[in-house]
Amino acid sequence: MFDALKASALDCTGCRLATCGRTQVVFGGGPVPADVMAVGEAPGFGEDESGVAFCADAGEVLDTHLPVAGLTRAEVYVTNTAKCHPPNNREPYLDEAKACVERWLVQEVALVQPKAILALGTVASQALTGLKISGARRQVHTFMGIPVVATRHPASTLYHGGELAKRQFRNDLVALKRLLSGAEAPYWKGEEAKRVKGRG
Repeated sequence: MFDALKASALDCTGCRLATCGRTQVVFGGGPVPADVMAVGEAPGFGEDESGVAFCADAGEVLDTHLPVAGLTRAEVYVTNTAKCHPPNNREPYLDEAKACVERWLVQEVALVQPKAILALGTVASQALTGLKISGARRQVHTFMGIPVVATRHPASTLYHGGELAKRQFRNDLVALKRLLSGAEAPYWKGEEAKRVKGRG
């Protein structure tokens, strides 16, 4: 089932990104099923060249920090909201992300059957929770009935947010660990976590 889905995605022409100079469709990868599914925004230059999601600097950050949640990269299914590299490394537009979610991501979720989803960055957060990352953090959302923890994109800890971004990223991974362990809310130390209306 997974191999057939991936093969179908590699020929996708479902949005304008198919004609904007992508090298290839970058489908998700990792164990199927998996307890955790990490969803980023869109492939960067390195991912577009290699065909592997989160293989560049942001991937290294993710790999380094996953142990905070009690996980390794080998245990996590990693994918992106949009499967094609947008031109000039921009974020995917909302309609592009929506097209990819409806056509591919919902099928990935159904096959991977995660116990929790980690939404990385604003594009993934909006696609899975309906909220930008500033409004989505510190809450547990649901997508297709699965708990979603939204956090900053790993790249933001390198280029934009400094120590605050790193601290928030780690705090969200700790919250994910608590969620997976079956602990009761709040999952954020010193912060209230609440369940909100799910999407999908």
